[in-house]
Amino acid sequence: MREAEELFLKGPQVMADDRHSEREKRWLALGHTDDGRLLSCAFKVRDARLRVISIRPMSRRERKWYAEKNPIREGSAGG
Repeated sequence: MREAEELFLKGPQVMADDRHSEREKRWLALGHTDDGRLLSCAFKVRDARLRVISIRPMSRRERKWYAEKNPIREGSAGG
């Protein structure tokens, strides 16, 4: 879970995950770790806490979208 913590501490791009939100609101966070790993994290908020559902490497489509929103400077791990 260290990588999930890093992702959230670095200010990820967050959007509603409407495709998977039938009973309870779910969210998708796209961001990077201290090591520069690009991750996608599905989560929900319950009792004022973030509850991670899954965390995985970003898909090609997610990486492209994230790069457009967050240009990474040469020689930087993204932050």
